[in-house]
Amino acid sequence: MTPSGSWVTDQRSRFHRCLILLVAAGWLNGPAVDVARAAEPAPADERARQYFTDETVVDQDGRSHRFYSDLLAGHTVLIHAFYAQCREACPLQVDRLRLVRARLGSAFGATVRFLSLSVDVARDQPEQLKTFARRHGADEPGWYFLSGDPERFSLVLKRLGLWTDDPSDHQTLFIVGRAATKHWKKLRPDASPDEVARALIQLADE
Repeated sequence: MTPSGSWVTDQRSRFHRCLILLVAAGWLNGPAVDVARAAEPAPADERARQYFTDETVVDQDGRSHRFYSDLLAGHTVLIHAFYAQCREACPLQVDRLRLVRARLGSAFGATVRFLSLSVDVARDQPEQLKTFARRHGADEPGWYFLSGDPERFSLVLKRLGLWTDDPSDHQTLFIVGRAATKHWKKLRPDASPDEVARALIQLADE
């Protein structure tokens, strides 16, 4: 049976009213493909960026980096907490990491990097970071001593479980991992240099 003219007119009217409501609600302000993409889950890389944050951090040379995009993405990393005025645990950690670095050979700086995060950002500016790194023979490409705006940098530390109100009571574990594979682990600070280097190489090869 063929629909009557009044029925067709009524359906067209209802369609136009719905279309007006959709436009008013903002659903059709852009191409239809954008609406579909907005409904899709965020890619793994974007989820990692949101978790670790892309806060701006500053290294020992005064260079700014986006934490996830510039330092984590595409690399295997070892992360640990320190502060420049530390006279006990921090120098021992750095001495151990220098032995790890030696075992990594050409992989260090290319696929593997170290991120030393200050837990005393109010005092640890690039000058203090540089002095500490030089004093302990760790000021080289691929090794980043990092600080930043106290309020923003604390977000990075908290996401990694490294935040502390008292710098002298900071975590001493090594965090090793690779954002691309979402594979992270913690190593004891007294782990042998061979063990730490082996874990980093295995992560880089995944």
